[in-house]
Amino acid sequence: MTSSHDPIHDIPDDHTGTGRGGDDPLGLSQLIASGVIDVVPGDPPVPITVWRVAEPGRIAQLLVGLYTRVGDTIVSLGHDPDIAGAAGAGGCRYLPVDAAHRLADLDHVAGAVRLIMLPWPPATRDGTGPAASGPVMSGPAMDAEAMVDLFTACRILLVADGYTIVAVPPATAANVAHLWQLVPAARKAGLGWVEQIVAITATIDGDELDVPAAPADRATLRLANELTVHIDLYVFVIRGGRHG
Repeated sequence: MTSSHDPIHDIPDDHTGTGRGGDDPLGLSQLIASGVIDVVPGDPPVPITVWRVAEPGRIAQLLVGLYTRVGDTIVSLGHDPDIAGAAGAGGCRYLPVDAAHRLADLDHVAGAVRLIMLPWPPATRDGTGPAASGPVMSGPAMDAEAMVDLFTACRILLVADGYTIVAVPPATAANVAHLWQLVPAARKAGLGWVEQIVAITATIDGDELDVPAAPADRATLRLANELTVHIDLYVFVIRGGRHG
């Protein structure tokens, strides 16, 4: 729901938007009107939280701390050293798989997983996607039917009050169409979207987020972009589970 230009100022004031463009690249208002999203009372209908963190590893620590407890099982699509470290520190079992279809190999923990982490787009059988090739968004890695299959596999693995969290780079013209299918596919698989977290990594000075001013020099601009990074985390739960 945010663009790729400025991770601070691109967070829209009106998260409901008016369509599939502008401040609402996912067409949130259309999804609500068609009943695809379970509307949470209030405005915005899906709560949006902004995390300000000093370094990426802190995001993993917060996710594990907030969504798991000691003894839980965490599954990730692709090995994530930060999640693995946070899982170990939190007394959790960590199970990575290298591609989406490998989730089916985890039938021995079906119904026992507390948290599933999915980088987006996910790695697929042909080896595409960030879990196989790194965190760079390279375009759609699977069609809508495959997305439903992926989320169905996640639902089968989760405990009744478990979470699937999809980590999505900032929306761009190249990936907005792909993201538009994400929430409906999850819903079709039996998962409901309940929260979005915008995690911003930048230098924090006291209580202020130090965002570099846009420099004129291209090399300096690239450096500034590397210093301030954000990722959107879409939180899904089993529809009709103990979450509500």
